Amino acid sequence: MHKLSLMILVGTFFIGTANVAADDKATIRALELEVQELTKELNNVRMQYTTLRTRLENVRSILGGNDIVNAGNGQELDAQACSTSLSNLKQTQTKLKSLGYKDEHPDLRLVITNIKKRTLECAEIKEAKSSEG
Repeated sequence: MHKLSLMILVGTFFIGTANVAADDKATIRALELEVQELTKELNNVRMQYTTLRTRLENVRSILGGNDIVNAGNGQELDAQACSTSLSNLKQTQTKLKSLGYKDEHPDLRLVITNIKKRTLECAEIKEAKSSEG
């Protein structure tokens, strides 16, 4: 009887071990497939990053080094600096439009927003100057 119980116990152990091994192999295979998919996705993101970085550098070189984001973000300005800044923003807008950018493009929308902001700032500076004098 002991021999039979021992054989059943050993048989159950090997069957259980085989099932665990099969489960582990399936889990490992699933993880390997996920790593492959994530690697492909990472490579796609890297290619997109490279493409966007190249486009940004091209736009910056065309704009003569002016940074689109910072083009309208100055501190306090005097009347001349405000006028110059506004003129630069309008030139940037013209250059972007000449490149085929539509008004809906995020870079052009940012420049247009900065033009509106700078126009108001220049008007406030003029008003402050006229009320001082």
